[in-house]
Amino acid sequence: MTGDGLDAGGRPSGRRLLRWWRSRRALNPGRPDAPAPVDRHIAFHRVLDALRGDGCPACALVARGVSARLGETLREQLNDPTSRLRLRRSLGFCERHARTALSLAGALEMAILCHDLVAHALRRLDAWRSGQRPAALDACPECAAERRDLAEVVALIADLLADETVRSAYRTSAGLCVPHLEEVLRRSPEAGRAWLLEEERRRLRALEVELAERIRKADWRYCREPIGPEGDAHVRAAIKLSGIAPESGRA
Repeated sequence: MTGDGLDAGGRPSGRRLLRWWRSRRALNPGRPDAPAPVDRHIAFHRVLDALRGDGCPACALVARGVSARLGETLREQLNDPTSRLRLRRSLGFCERHARTALSLAGALEMAILCHDLVAHALRRLDAWRSGQRPAALDACPECAAERRDLAEVVALIADLLADETVRSAYRTSAGLCVPHLEEVLRRSPEAGRAWLLEEERRRLRALEVELAERIRKADWRYCREPIGPEGDAHVRAAIKLSGIAPESGRA
């Protein structure tokens, strides 16, 4: 993240967008829980863009934030002393974010970073061998940043679902995964919560029916019936329940 609140791609960061959006709400003279009129600003279009994707829009927005932040760390902050110290304290990233880093960085960037971390790991082992007890490793720094991003994305989607354009896009989207759905429901104003509940109850009920049909056709009495759209219902259910990326599912 740059000092002016932009991400690695030169776009406003999630935190800056949320502050802007909340300032718009503060101008609303109506009820405290009434949403302000939605302006066609950057955050609005980012949510619409995420709704056009294949999976949960909250998952997509958070993943973009992770990629932007890790990309900046690997390209711009490798020699920054503060960033190096933070990464030494955790010996890098968790397994999931290390995989993301490997997918984003070139061989040289990862070699520079890992050389520093391996050297630090050796110093810790030397301390153990000499009878010292090094401080416990910190948690993955990207995990904490990701949690902050998620809280901001959830608040933003909860507010924007008051807008009919966003609702229209939501109706034709994959919708929120169940974990993020519950987070958005907790943050939504009453009217938005009621709309979202009915929309997602309809989706989950349809999915439940498809799963039951898939199970029925596994019975020897009905196994000669052709498999229809319910054939991949188990994959879609796993994606909906967990938020895993659609390309990760297997039929």
